[in-house]
Amino acid sequence: MIELSSDIGSADKHKQFSSGFRESSSSSRKAVTDRTSGQIPVICAENLVKTFGIFHKVNSVNGISFQINSGEIVGLLGGNGAGKSTTFDMLSGLTRPTGGKISLFDSQTQAWIPITNVPLYRRALHGICYLPQKPSVFAGLTTRQNLLGIMEIMSSRDLKKSMEAYDPSLQTREDFCDSLLTLFDLYKRRDEKVSKLSGGEKRRLEIARSFIRKPRLILMDEPFAAVDIPGIDICGQMFRKVRDMGVSILIVDHRVDEILKLCDRAIYLENGIIHAEGKPWEIVRVPAVQRNLLLALTESLLKMFPEPEEKMNEKIQNENFHGENESRFFQTRPTSTSTTVRVEEI
Repeated sequence: MIELSSDIGSADKHKQFSSGFRESSSSSRKAVTDRTSGQIPVICAENLVKTFGIFHKVNSVNGISFQINSGEIVGLLGGNGAGKSTTFDMLSGLTRPTGGKISLFDSQTQAWIPITNVPLYRRALHGICYLPQKPSVFAGLTTRQNLLGIMEIMSSRDLKKSMEAYDPSLQTREDFCDSLLTLFDLYKRRDEKVSKLSGGEKRRLEIARSFIRKPRLILMDEPFAAVDIPGIDICGQMFRKVRDMGVSILIVDHRVDEILKLCDRAIYLENGIIHAEGKPWEIVRVPAVQRNLLLALTESLLKMFPEPEEKMNEKIQNENFHGENESRFFQTRPTSTSTTVRVEEI
């Protein structure tokens, strides 16, 4: 599935060329689920709206719907004022939506649990972990104590499940702690006070701590803040490891290129709506994303995420079928109004 946002003057005119196009404003939880058939869902946002001001006239988020699936890394992209931080805060429980629904999927009962107005601490009981942008480590404790402190308040059953998921050979919480410190390149500084760590090392420690409980979904707000390139690579390896274990991750970060390297799918917001949604190679080819977000990174990211060969062949076949006039129409579309449309992959 690729969701492309195009500046199209007439949606009806465009639909005659592709019966697979759908208006995104008509999305519902069922439609979102249908788009990702065959995957186990984790959380679903349906027609989320957030307005501000005394008379609720300022729209930050304007009726967006999307779903995150099990074992999936999703990047939430957008420029300043696009609505991504507000969307992130509504998913985490820090902000209540003005309208719409947020639901968590219960894999045991195969039912959706409404969590729209459930606060952050109660969402944690359902397996939603939140990594804030602001530092949250205990500066007066050692690096090792920051991890062991979390493990000590966990039940023996939950701790055992987490250890078995990461490495079945682990026997004690100390082994688990040292394993995480090694993975995040912090083992040499295990006995040092956190106050002596660099900003990047503190951030890696926070990320390591968020993985301890093996949550269903981790919401990461600017996880790469103050982290250097080697540190980002280390974190990326861990992100992929937990993704393969079935953990889902939603990332909001201004380092677009690093998010695209990690994510399986990206959602691009503009003016409070979902303007584009798809795989990284699809997102970097959306004109609005190139113009407003990628800028000088466009050429390098196009090379980094080449278009799959089957898509290139399909594009050539479509151009040959529709003829030169229709091909020209897709390349030079009017920019008077903005309409978000989706293309279903076959």
